[in-house]
Amino acid sequence: MASSKAVATDVVHRGLGAHGARLIGLLVVVSSLTSANAAIFTGARTCYALGRDFRAFSVVGRWRAASGTPANALLAQGAIALALVAIGGVTRRGFETMVEYTAPVFWLFLFSTGVGLIVLRWRDPASRARSAFRSIR
Repeated sequence: MASSKAVATDVVHRGLGAHGARLIGLLVVVSSLTSANAAIFTGARTCYALGRDFRAFSVVGRWRAASGTPANALLAQGAIALALVAIGGVTRRGFETMVEYTAPVFWLFLFSTGVGLIVLRWRDPASRARSAFRSIR
């Protein structure tokens, strides 16, 4: 594994041959593209919500009715992504540098989500009954 640049395709190639390796490679590509697509949609809508809730970020909280999108939030997200690519392009370790810059943000977001849920449940226990994600009994 340490010497492989594409572990999944190498493993499948041993078991199923070249056609299997191509198939797993295609599945990895499709999976990556769908994940990027989901990140673009959720990221832009998160920025849009931030802009609607906080006046300091109001520029990204505008909805473009003509296209039905949070266009300013999408542009801001694109600018941040391009800045990360530029930073990755000028550093020696490229992709690793981009991951090192973004990983703390993702972990902070996950931590904040958990803390927010705990605080919400503590302050408003009845909110569980109104939740759209409650379990069906």
